[in-house]
Formats: sequence, structure tokens, C-alpha cells
Amino acid sequence: MPPLGLSGAAGLFLFRNLASDIQYMLLRTSYTPDKYWTPPKGYIVQGDDPVKIAMEATQRATGYTTEDIDVYHKYRRCVKYSVNGHDKEIMFYLAQLTNKTKAPVLTKGYDCVVWAETNRACSLLRFRDMKKLTQDMTRIIVENEM
Repeated sequence: MPPLGLSGAAGLFLFRNLASDIQYMLLRTSYTPDKYWTPPKGYIVQGDDPVKIAMEATQRATGYTTEDIDVYHKYRRCVKYSVNGHDKEIMFYLAQLTNKTKAPVLTKGYDCVVWAETNRACSLLRFRDMKKLTQDMTRIIVENEM
């Protein structure tokens, strides 16, 4: 994993399988004027465990706990982008919702949740690298029969 500095974040790219339909959980932000769809993520500083931060951010945002989610540590992707001249990077870990009947409970940072199959997720996600991440994760899920 590349080193993550002060501008780093870690998140879970959470999916569920419903009758052979892969769906990703996306949250719509309510803390920015230009609301956008994103997987849950949290900021990290050097020395933090990125998986722990990603799980804590997911729990805060959705109410899902480690008992509801399996994290696949070896399936991770780094997304890099620039905002206002600052380089950012987010390490996303593939994770599966194991408790498919539990609905998320959103916090004040998000105003909507959607479970979207690959094509719909790509249409909701704004950034090209996030669309590629969705396609890459779908390929991993299919190839590994998750």
C-alpha cells in the first residue's frame, strides 16, 4: 500500500449480492454544497491503521459494525485526485455486507443511501477513477465468486 500522509483517507467499497446481482452502497454527502455520491471513508494520518479507520468511518456513517461486514484486506485500490491544488489519495478496501437484512442508519453527514449495481453506480459516481474502481471491484467479485 502506498504511504498515506495528511491528505490521505481510507474507505470500504461495500457490496452485497442479491440473487446474483452485485450492488454497491453509495452515500450522498450533505456536508458539501455540491452533494456527491461516495462510499464511506475517513481521513487518516501517518501511523493510523487504514482498515481500522475505514471500518470506523463506515460504522459512523451507516451503523454497520464488524459483525455485519467482511473486509477483504488483499483487495484494495488507491484512488488519487487533486482538489484545489492539493493532491489526495484514498485507499478503498473491498468489503461485503454479510447481514443483508440490516438497513443502514445514516448520520448527519449523509442524506441518502443507494444500493446500485455496477452500471448505475458508475453513472452516479462523478469521478473517472471511482468509475474505474467500481469496474475493477466488480471484476474481482466475479472472478473470485464472492
